[in-house]
Amino acid sequence: MTESPKINIRSSEIDDLPALSRLIFRTIETSYSGVYPPRAIAFLKQFHSEEKVLQRIETGVTLVAEQDSQLIATASLDGQEIAAVFVDPDRQRFGFGQLLMLDLEERARKNGLRETVLSVSLPSKKFYERLGYQIVEERIKDLGDGQSLKFWKAKKRLISPTE
Repeated sequence: MTESPKINIRSSEIDDLPALSRLIFRTIETSYSGVYPPRAIAFLKQFHSEEKVLQRIETGVTLVAEQDSQLIATASLDGQEIAAVFVDPDRQRFGFGQLLMLDLEERARKNGLRETVLSVSLPSKKFYERLGYQIVEERIKDLGDGQSLKFWKAKKRLISPTE
């Protein structure tokens, strides 16, 4: 019986920026291209640009999951908002995104937050619903030329062990 490779979850560092950007862009290109039109893909890449990733690292908590010294997933928490949850397309559906989400939710709880909020894309809707997120609003961003980006706002009440 072979042992599965160990997963290391840690806070992101500035040196992770190039690898994080590659991970995010690859995930957007692979997981979103069949679902969203080209202008939405371009918008999402701009929304998750290297500058925005750096800003999240500097102002909030950005976690990375590593396997065999390679970044395979990331997620951020800024205030009560969870953002930029991306898992390498080849490693999706193995629980790495859930591990990061649970870690961020626990950090939010320890910081005294009673709920977290996030934006939900079409490809991730079922994932977040399985984690207990409630859709509270549908949004559509007009990107011009008849193209749009449909997404939702969602929230989850954080229950502490004493409640």
